[in-house]
Amino acid sequence: DILLHISRFEVFGRFVVTYHSPARTAHENRIELKIHLAGLGGRAVFRYPTPSSGQAANRLAFFPNPFNSEVNFLINNGDYASGTLQIYNLLGQKVAQYRLRNTPTQRITWNPRGTIATGAYLARLLLVDSQGEVQTETARILYLE
Repeated sequence: DILLHISRFEVFGRFVVTYHSPARTAHENRIELKIHLAGLGGRAVFRYPTPSSGQAANRLAFFPNPFNSEVNFLINNGDYASGTLQIYNLLGQKVAQYRLRNTPTQRITWNPRGTIATGAYLARLLLVDSQGEVQTETARILYLE
């Protein structure tokens, strides 16, 4: 069991919970989430495949973090057919989006100076393979001026 602190943002109904569970088997990860609040609650179980040994587990790298003028994202697309890099503020509003090229690796530089407030942001990588399977990876970045 693990106790997670769940924060509610100013916008009603917006919550963020992040947890990565260790593999239960050689081929599957499992996350079980139970929420109970004032006698109400629910349970959700998520299962997803473990990356094969030839596949990189982390496809999104970035530097520097925190950053004050620009941040560089290094993306390992691998053999995915398409994808996007999306950047959100903590209210869940999308502040930037980049469509990925169909190349094994690429670098994207984000320079938000003068367009957004300083603070924490979430970078979300979405990759889609030729069968339509989606892989996502999310990272927190900190913008300081």
